[in-house]
Amino acid sequence: MKTKSIASTLKLTFSLCLSLLVFSVASAQKDTTSFAKKKAIIEAQKSAYITTKLELTTAEAQVFWPVYNEYDAKKETIMKANRENNKKIKNIETLSDKETQAIIDEQLANEEKLLALKKEYTGKFTKVLSVKKVVKLEIAEREFRKELLKAVKGPKKQALDK
Repeated sequence: MKTKSIASTLKLTFSLCLSLLVFSVASAQKDTTSFAKKKAIIEAQKSAYITTKLELTTAEAQVFWPVYNEYDAKKETIMKANRENNKKIKNIETLSDKETQAIIDEQLANEEKLLALKKEYTGKFTKVLSVKKVVKLEIAEREFRKELLKAVKGPKKQALDK
């Protein structure tokens, strides 16, 4: 009985967070909130989404989130380097072959780092969650990104349709 109550509370929390996400992203162009605040809101919504999708107990959440946040921060560092490379590639015609090769090498190295990081943290996650929840984590992350993209693209698409 208590589990159903927790699950329904988590679903309600998720619904509210998703609504807030859609609202905040839809009004992002008019909003004067800083990027850091928007990012914090999205991160909170992501946490609620993942907690709901994984059906984390309070005990699991207390152990899982510090490990996940560490993983996410390391992943973000690698992804930031990839974004920097993508900016360089936009000017591909002005780059020498040597510079282009350096970018390719760095991108491949970053992909290897991401894979190594994923392997390392999959092991850490399985120490605090069941294997099924670890698989659900990847699915939940992917679904959250899709929902976020839909929310971001939604208002623009509606404006184009008019």
